[in-house]
Amino acid sequence: MPYEITTNFTDLSSFVQFSAHLHHRFRELANQRDIPRASLYSSP
Repeated sequence: MPYEITTNFTDLSSFVQFSAHLHHRFRELANQRDIPRASLYSSP
């Protein structure tokens, strides 16, 4: 596999994990502050 593709895959997986972390963190903060918009991010 070319180096560039391998690097892109690594960056992509890191970005996905980071996005999931931010999403989860935002839900926690929203729940703590009781923001009405939190309902959009809450699990069913």
